[in-house]
Amino acid sequence: MNQPSPDNNNIIRQISKRKVLCVELDEEITSIFEHIEKLKYNEVFLLVPERAALLQSIVNLNILKRKTEDQGKSLSLITNDPVGRKLALKAGIPIFDQLSPALLPSPKKHIPSPQELIQPIKAMANDLNENRPKRLNEKKLSIFDVVQKTKNKKIYSWNRLLTFINTYREKKELAKESRFTIGAPSRKTLGTMVVASLCLLFIISYIALPGATITIIPQSDVIEQSVNITLANVKQYGTNPSLNSPHPIAYYPLEVTVQKSATYTATGQIFEGTNARGTVTFINERTTPWPLVALTRIQTEDGLIFRIQSPVTIPAANSSGFGTVDATVVADETDAYGRVIGEKGNIGPASFLLPGLREESRKELYARNSSPMTGGSTVVTLKITQEDLDASKELIRQNLEAETTLALQTALDEQNKLNGTDLQLLTKTQALKLSEPTYDIPIYLLETLQDQFEVSGNMMVNAITYSKKELFEILKQELTMRKSPDKSLLKIDEGSLSYEIFEFEKNPGQIKLTATIKGIEAFAIDPSDENGAKLIKKIKEHIAGKPVKEAQDYIQNLPEVNKVKISCWPVWAPTIPSVFKNTEIKIDTDWLEEMKQ
Repeated sequence: MNQPSPDNNNIIRQISKRKVLCVELDEEITSIFEHIEKLKYNEVFLLVPERAALLQSIVNLNILKRKTEDQGKSLSLITNDPVGRKLALKAGIPIFDQLSPALLPSPKKHIPSPQELIQPIKAMANDLNENRPKRLNEKKLSIFDVVQKTKNKKIYSWNRLLTFINTYREKKELAKESRFTIGAPSRKTLGTMVVASLCLLFIISYIALPGATITIIPQSDVIEQSVNITLANVKQYGTNPSLNSPHPIAYYPLEVTVQKSATYTATGQIFEGTNARGTVTFINERTTPWPLVALTRIQTEDGLIFRIQSPVTIPAANSSGFGTVDATVVADETDAYGRVIGEKGNIGPASFLLPGLREESRKELYARNSSPMTGGSTVVTLKITQEDLDASKELIRQNLEAETTLALQTALDEQNKLNGTDLQLLTKTQALKLSEPTYDIPIYLLETLQDQFEVSGNMMVNAITYSKKELFEILKQELTMRKSPDKSLLKIDEGSLSYEIFEFEKNPGQIKLTATIKGIEAFAIDPSDENGAKLIKKIKEHIAGKPVKEAQDYIQNLPEVNKVKISCWPVWAPTIPSVFKNTEIKIDTDWLEEMKQ
C-alpha cells in the first residue's frame, strides 16, 4: 500500500531519482550503508526487490535505520515485499510501493507514468544516475563493526554525561565554600545521588556488557578403520623391508625354552579296610513278582554301591499294597566313581535305586533302609600304576603349554629393556610353533607302593614379535584420513587394536594380516578449525537478538549438536546479545576430557 502524504490529499509523494538507491537481492547492510554515506541528500529512498536479504530480519532494518539517522539522514523503503513491509513498519521506516517521476523535466521529454516506474526494470534506471554510489575497493564494514561503533558512541555519550555531572557538582561545592557555607549534604541528597548512579550504571551495563556463553556437546560417533599389514622377517628383509605391500613392517623371531616340573599323586589303591553292611527293604509296585539274583547292585544318590548277598524275590503288589521283602546288603570297595567307600558306607536311612534296570523300571522297583549301615572302615595303601605314569606325562604337557605365553612375555620384556625396543608378541595360534616336549618320568616306580612322584619336561617355543609403535602409527594415519572432513578426531582407542592373520608365510618370511582400530570423531566446534569457525559463525548469525529459549531450540536441532546449555549475563537477560563478540561458543570441557580418557 502507498503511504499517503497528509499535505497533498493522498496524492503519491514525488521522489527524486537522485535520492533512490537500488538494493541487490543478496546485498548486505554494510554495503547498503556505505552507499547511503556517499549520498549528498538528507532524504534517502531504498528500492528493494521482493525476498531481498535486507527484508528478512528486523534486526538488519533497525541497525540500518539507526546508522542512517546517526548520519543526519532519513530513510524510506520502496518495495512490494509483504513480509518486508511488515518488518519495516515495526522498525518505524516509511514505506512506498511506487517510484515517482523525476523532478519536472523539460516539456519535450517523456514523463513516465507511475505504473511504468513500478516495474523493476524501469526502476533500474537509477543505475544510469551519475550520483548513484559505486562499489568501493576499500574493506567493507562488518555488522559487528557497525554495531560496535554505535555501542562505543553510546558509552562515549554516557561518559560525557558523567563528566558533566561531576563538573557541575564540583562547581556547586566550590560555590558553597566561597559563601563560607559549613555543613554536609543531606541524607536525601546522598540517597538520590546513589540511586541515580546505580541506575546510570545499570543502563550502561545493560547496553555495553550483556553476554551469553553457549556450552555445546558435539554429536560424536565411533569410527573404525582396517588396514592390511605385511610382516617381513628381519633376517631376510632387514629392518626397513621393501615389498610390494603398501604397509610393510619388520618382524623379529623369538625362541624360548620352557621347563616345568610337577608332583603327581598316585591313584592306584590297595584296600585293606572293611565294608559297611545293613538291611534294606525292596518295594515292588508291579502286579507280578520280581526276582533278583545274588550280588544285585543298589545305589544311593551319592554313588555309594551296595549288593545283596543271596537271591531274593519281591512279591507282586496286590489290593493290600505294594510287595515288599527285606534283604541284607554289603558295600563295595569303591563307589560309582572309583573312590574307596570304606567308612563312607556307614550311612543312615536312605533311598536306593537299581542302576541295572531301565529308567522306567526304576520307578516300579526300589529299596529303602530304616536302620543305619554299619561296620565300614577305611584302610588304603596307594601304589603307582601305569595309568599314573601316562597321566603324569599328559599333566606335564599341559603345564608346559600353559607356561608358554608367560615364558615368551618374560623373555620379550627382558629383551625390550636391554635393547630399548617396544616389541610385542604376535599371539595368534599359527604364529607360535611348539616343539614336541621331552619328559623325565620315573618309569622304574611302576607298581611301587608310593603316594606320589616327581615328573618334569621341557619344550622349545618359536614366536614372532613386531613393533607395536610402527603398527599403531600406520593405523592412526589411516584412521585420521578416514574421519569426516567436517569433524575432528577426538580419540584413538589404542586398546581396541586387533588383527587377524589371513596369509602365513605363503611367501617365505612374510605374514599378512588385517589390523583394525577404533576412534571417536565429533563435529568441529573450534574457531581455529575452518569448519568449526563456519559453524560458530552460522550459529551466531541465526541466534543474535533472539530469545534464549528459541536460540537453544535452534542450536539443539542442528545435526552437529548433541546437547546445548546457554548461560546469559545478566541472568535476567531475555535475549541473546546482538553483538557477536559478546556471545561465546565453546565445547563442554568435562565431556571433552571424558572422551579423551
